Amino acid sequence: MAELNLTYHTVLSCEQISEGWGLGSITAATVRAHGQIVYYSDEPGEPAHASVEGKKPPKVRKRLSAASRLLIEADCAKRSPNRRTPG
Repeated sequence: MAELNLTYHTVLSCEQISEGWGLGSITAATVRAHGQIVYYSDEPGEPAHASVEGKKPPKVRKRLSAASRLLIEADCAKRSPNRRTPG
């Protein structure tokens, strides 16, 4: 995102954030190091978007999660009515 001079609000609108969307980042090199295929995805309005393909067994998912950086926390209760919030 920084290389393209994008901010969080360039990628997610205020409306998406209020709907519970989140944003995270991970480098393509890290994803490739875990046996995944990474390629540019031409998503309208999302010039920094990439897609990741490959099997993601629990160990790989856990490592990718640990290597990623949370930028905007998602509100899962808003995004998925079946999820329960702790407490």
